[in-house]
Amino acid sequence: MIPSNTQSLAHELHLKAEAASDLKRFSDAQALAIQAITADPEFGDGFASLGRALLGLGKTAEAEKQFREALTKDAVSFWYLRGLEHFHERRR
Repeated sequence: MIPSNTQSLAHELHLKAEAASDLKRFSDAQALAIQAITADPEFGDGFASLGRALLGLGKTAEAEKQFREALTKDAVSFWYLRGLEHFHERRR
């Protein structure tokens, strides 16, 4: 199946958000992830990228919400579960 232009845009924005997070540019990553979600609200990676950016900004409650939302889009993604692992370990 060939992705639609919307899916391609969302994926491209997600990759840019991830690159920004890698560089610890979490505000930029947040903005890019929001754009990815806006482009395709069913794209779980966009929510995971937003969760990662928010985690980097110290907004843990908001980050957890985004990782949980990502799971509603794709429940088997290792990346989303890895993001939630952070919260599980903190509650121990």
